[in-house]
Amino acid sequence: MTASLTLEDLRQKIGHPWLKSEHVINGDLIRRYAEVVGGNAQWWNRIDQVPPVILATLGFEQVVSALRKLGPLVLHGSSDVETSRLVHTGETLVATLTLISIRERPALDNHAVFVVIQGEYSDYRGESVATSRQLAIVWPRGLGG
Repeated sequence: MTASLTLEDLRQKIGHPWLKSEHVINGDLIRRYAEVVGGNAQWWNRIDQVPPVILATLGFEQVVSALRKLGPLVLHGSSDVETSRLVHTGETLVATLTLISIRERPALDNHAVFVVIQGEYSDYRGESVATSRQLAIVWPRGLGG
């Protein structure tokens, strides 16, 4: 049984590092990205450099898993990524995700919770390689609920 999570629990985490994870960047990660986006041919055979948008996915599965404790439906709303250098295959990155804001908005017979997360991605020296800002939308009663 998973522990419950409330909006008040999340509000107390605003402005503080929330989730942290370590990721080894490998060619398989890049290939999976290329398969998903399909038309972005420049990355199909480039397993030496990482498409910058991949960095925003690092650790985001933890965000979705945590937010599902608020409700059954979690949608990805948007991602913005800013890189300071190229990341190469074989590097290990640390993703530190911080909760920036939470807003609730009425929606039909339900309400939506908009959660903004900032990501900081650093290399083994602790130097920043990228930042991201992402929006996740939680429907606490699912759609139509």
